[in-house]
Amino acid sequence: MSGDHEPKSNHRNAVWPVAFVMLPVMYVLSIGPVAGVCCQLGHDVDFSVGLLGTVYWPLDWLADEVPWIAACLNAYVFWFSY
Repeated sequence: MSGDHEPKSNHRNAVWPVAFVMLPVMYVLSIGPVAGVCCQLGHDVDFSVGLLGTVYWPLDWLADEVPWIAACLNAYVFWFSY
């Protein structure tokens, strides 16, 4: 009977590569809906100060360093916020 056991495939090992890719993508894409919520609540959308500045400082820094990324992020934020 002990020879009848087949090793179970471990699907948990497949979660880590997906999470490794999806979490940064979700982080970047979250900036649009956050801007939309801020506008709906009547707040200024300023990703360089306050809580938004703390959470999104890597994207703010990247936008300062790479002009075409700034243009993409600005268009994406604008799409959600107006």
